[in-house]
Order: sequence, then C-alpha cells, then structure tokens
Amino acid sequence: MSRDRILITVCVLSLVGNLFAAGFFLMPLLTGPDQKLGRLVSLAGISRAPDGLMIRIDQRLQADRTSMENAFTEMRAAREAVRVEMRADPVDQARLDAAFRTLREKTSLLQEQVQISVGAAVKDAPAELRAGIRSRHADNGEGTQTKLGGSTGQ
Repeated sequence: MSRDRILITVCVLSLVGNLFAAGFFLMPLLTGPDQKLGRLVSLAGISRAPDGLMIRIDQRLQADRTSMENAFTEMRAAREAVRVEMRADPVDQARLDAAFRTLREKTSLLQEQVQISVGAAVKDAPAELRAGIRSRHADNGEGTQTKLGGSTGQ
C-alpha cells in the first residue's frame, strides 16, 4: 500500500471517528428530553443519577442552550470544511490536516461547554443527590474494562 493511500485511509478513519463523536454530542439536541439529557450528561462521566439531580442538570443545560447551539453550529461548519478538503482534487494534505485540527477543536469546545454546565449544576446539588451519581462501568468494584480487553484497575 502506498504512503498516500495509507494517509488517506488514516484521514478517512479519523473523519469517521470525529463524525461519530459529533453525532454522539449532537444526538441529544435532536432526540426527546430523556435521551437528550442522558447522552449529554454522559459527556461528563455520569451514566446514572437521581431524578432530582437530573432535573437540576437539565435546567442548567437549558439555560446554557444558546452557547451550546453556537458551538454545534461551529462544529458543523468545521465538519463541512473537512468534507470539502477530502473531495478536493488533488487532496492538499496540509489543508486537510488543518481542517481536521479545527474539527477536533470545535468538538472539544462543545464537550467542554456541556461539562461546564453539568459541573455547575452538580456543584450546587446537595451531597445526598451527588452520592447517587453512578458510572456505567465502575459500579461493581471490579474496575472498568476497556474495549481492548484490558482493565483500568479502578
């Protein structure tokens, strides 16, 4: 396999990964309230929490919705820029790399905004509500299994 073919394959795989991540972040904005809230909160490391805490988080996310929608719009534009560069003939690797870099930055910005909102809601919640926060993997005390078969030992 030629070097160019390998680079293009790596770029395509990177784009697919970024699009998957973007879909994960954006799906909550397009689905019903329960799914939306659960997916957004999972970006902050919470898979389960008491209803009272989830209500607080939902209220905070709604209050910060405009900034998250703006971040989403920027991420969508960055994603389109990647597609444009991938369709260019010939592909300019430096421009494609720059488009990927911008997409990563915009994706990270959206994730950061969600985490800041969740953090603000959790900070002011009573300890008894926060005690009910659970991770999908770490509840059994056996550590978190990685997708590659290893364990984090937590």
